[in-house]
Amino acid sequence: MKKIKKILFILCSFALMSCGVKCETCHDKHEIKCTRCNGVGIANCISCGGIGSQMCYACGGTGNVMQMDYVTGGMRYTMCYQCGGLGRRNCLSCGGAGRTTCTTCHGSKKIPCPDCEQE
Repeated sequence: MKKIKKILFILCSFALMSCGVKCETCHDKHEIKCTRCNGVGIANCISCGGIGSQMCYACGGTGNVMQMDYVTGGMRYTMCYQCGGLGRRNCLSCGGAGRTTCTTCHGSKKIPCPDCEQE
């Protein structure tokens, strides 16, 4: 079975070379569809994983922060001023959308072909 696959590969390679095509992956276009965004140009945000929100850094996700109580002189828990007590806030990288311009192709939807020889 391995010999048959090898023979087919050699025959297909020869056929491609005879018609002038050198690279089987991109057919000599020297670029392929981006593998990260699947050729869309937009991908899930790396910072939030596509959720659109992140744990609040001010309260550590609890929704409460320790604050000085000037009346009693002690400390007390109050609602977090950053997230409003939710424990999460909009992702700073994507603004809550969950998606950003693809960092691999930078929105161009294409990447260089990994198989052909660039000159």
